[in-house]
Parts: sequence; structure tokens; C-alpha cells
Amino acid sequence: MVENFQAAAYRCQNCGYISLAEQATCHFCGGPVELVSDVINTIVRRTLEAGNEVVVVQPNEHISGTLYTMGDIGALLRY
Repeated sequence: MVENFQAAAYRCQNCGYISLAEQATCHFCGGPVELVSDVINTIVRRTLEAGNEVVVVQPNEHISGTLYTMGDIGALLRY
């Protein structure tokens, strides 16, 4: 993610599900959802707790341009 990146999102107060889409109730458990003005700390904490790595990059033309097309944050997923 680009340094100093911030994002608002909706978080379920029951199960902790996070969504960028506005919703009144959680799609998974039906619990109440609250708007979180900056959800990045939660995402980073969950990532680290799962044993994964977080890389913060300094803004520059090449990296920022590439990440910008993905919303300033990205992930390498494997299963």
C-alpha cells in the first residue's frame, strides 16, 4: 500500500466483515454495520495476525501510478 493511504469502509459489529459497499446489515451474519472512517489499521492488524507481510511503499511516479489503478492498495493472494 502507498504510505499514508486511508480508506473508509463498512465493518460488521458482530463478525468483523469489512466492505467498501454501503450496507445496513452484514451479508454474512446479518449483524449491524458501522461506517469506519479509516479502516487501514484494521486491515493491517488482521494481515499481520494471519502471519502475512505488509509492505508500505513511498509514493513515486511508477509505484504510485501502478497502485493508483488498484486503489492505492494491493495484495498477492495464494491458496
